[in-house]
Amino acid sequence: MEPIDLPRGHARRRGPKGERGVPGSRVRAPRRSGRRCRRDRALSSAFSNVLRNPVLHNDKETPQVDVSVDAVGDRVCVHVSDNGPGIPASMRDEIFERGVKGEHSAGSGLGLHLVRTFVRWYGGSIEVEDNDPEGTVVTIELPVVAES
Repeated sequence: MEPIDLPRGHARRRGPKGERGVPGSRVRAPRRSGRRCRRDRALSSAFSNVLRNPVLHNDKETPQVDVSVDAVGDRVCVHVSDNGPGIPASMRDEIFERGVKGEHSAGSGLGLHLVRTFVRWYGGSIEVEDNDPEGTVVTIELPVVAES
């Protein structure tokens, strides 16, 4: 595994069909967080999923995704917020279970299950809450790598 500065390296990943970004959407992320976490393809996949979902499941003409990073002690929190329809409170506990997907999702129901699995491998956690005034905020918390 290699250290990576979060989240900019993930915000520029290719879209679901191989395109740069997702046409018609807007992703805003800080240039540098100043904090580094260990990662490999599993964590890259997790962030790609968390950045892609709010665009694919958004009902707005221009989906918007904002990424912010907070450092708290030896942890880094990456917040991915969107302007979509949100996730019903009744589904928030179960969306990370294998096979669970939203009512209008064409997916397999594995994406967020794998995200949680990968984040836990790194000693992290993931939470979902409402965004204000609309949408969802997904927060991934990970341990920071000591500078060498």
